[in-house]
Amino acid sequence: NIDPHGMRSDHKRMKINLQLFAIDYSKYSDKGLRTSIRSHLRQIEEHRRKIADPEVYVTDYHLRSEQYQAGIIRHWKMEIVNFEKQLEMARDELKRREQT
Repeated sequence: NIDPHGMRSDHKRMKINLQLFAIDYSKYSDKGLRTSIRSHLRQIEEHRRKIADPEVYVTDYHLRSEQYQAGIIRHWKMEIVNFEKQLEMARDELKRREQT
């Protein structure tokens, strides 16, 4: 079974352990942590805007299949989850430093 993108429709999703890609914020300067925090907040807001109005970000969105549309929304939601985790880690590191 081949889907419109040339993928086998019975393919298995690959699970990735995001811990492998975790950022080591202990190596960041305080300024770097604050910059990362601002960046993550901007990325979260940008992805929320994408979810709210995907046609602005994907020019042919309305022509795409429902499956594609759901997939891109799901992708943006997962990105938000990842950015929120990174944001929390950066904030935790900054708090840890302030307590010592």
